[in-house]
Amino acid sequence: MIKPGHYNYIDFSRGVAILLVIMVHTGQHVSGFDGFLKKITSWGQMGVQLFFVASALTLCISWHSRGNERRKGLKFFIRRFFRIAPLYYLGIVFYFALSWVDSRYMEGYFARNFNYTPSRVMDNMFFLHGLSQRSNNNIVPGGWSIGAEFLFYFSFPIIMMASTVVFKRNGLLKISLCMFIISLGWFLYVSTRHGSYILNSYWYYNVLSQLPAFAFGMLLYITLYKINFKINSKLYCAMALLVVVSICIFNAQKNGALIWLNISIASSAFFMIILVVSKLNLRVSLIENIGVVSYSMYISHFVLVWFFVPVLSREIEGYVNGAISFCVMYLITVFAAYFISKMLYKYVESPFIKAGKNITKKIDSFTK
Repeated sequence: MIKPGHYNYIDFSRGVAILLVIMVHTGQHVSGFDGFLKKITSWGQMGVQLFFVASALTLCISWHSRGNERRKGLKFFIRRFFRIAPLYYLGIVFYFALSWVDSRYMEGYFARNFNYTPSRVMDNMFFLHGLSQRSNNNIVPGGWSIGAEFLFYFSFPIIMMASTVVFKRNGLLKISLCMFIISLGWFLYVSTRHGSYILNSYWYYNVLSQLPAFAFGMLLYITLYKINFKINSKLYCAMALLVVVSICIFNAQKNGALIWLNISIASSAFFMIILVVSKLNLRVSLIENIGVVSYSMYISHFVLVWFFVPVLSREIEGYVNGAISFCVMYLITVFAAYFISKMLYKYVESPFIKAGKNITKKIDSFTK
């Protein structure tokens, strides 16, 4: 049985994921930044799929490391809730206040992208916004990914039960294939019922579209812990090719089958990257440290890219070209977000993660 613990290669993966996400959002708000480099940086939004791959892998490790733990599903959900919810709730309050200030005392550009009503806020508080087109991504910036991930958390114990009870032999592999089929069915439904499957629409953000990314995380668990897989040169070539293909598709297509397929293409590349990092035990402490606080960085970096990057980049636009301006803004955003997130991790994330663990221990004492 796998022992529960800390996995450096997962921290590395999350670190790369948040660096990709910050890359695309910074590029979107740098004044004068355009051209080929911007097309490359725009692919950074696929960092969310890297988060999903790493998340599914982490859940599989956590689930199997606990063996036949009593009330396993309930404890799993409690730990996940206390890991995600407190910081997300803080994000709701903070961005509501920021939107209010922006709409009354500033230009209102940020506020126009968000719509705070009681029903939409409640959807987000109960993590149902992943199922609601009206509240999917207009309360907390980037909240769509939290909604999709939480719905996967909610269904994960059922997925694990199905993999052992329904399929039994090679259950995790079979359930992963089922997830691909379900996602394909969702794509076909959206394409026929709604006319077009569009990048960054509610239909794209829906967890059913993102199932292939989670499935690759589960397949990665099988590859790392169930079979003896060896790294070779062909893997490096395939990994590089998939990244290039994914970037080309992302910039060439904004709707249609290739957009849905690109989730799998990018996720398969991330599958290989994590596999290589794990097998070779590659260590980059800075990226691993960023990975530890990546959730806080995800929630907090939006205030920097929406309010500070545009102003600062306009100030230096006359002195440097757009590419240099982007690099400067990117580094400033990463390090500022990291500093903020160290505080958030220490005073928000860690205490509530610990609280969740304590509650699961009390469940055992109550049921003895």
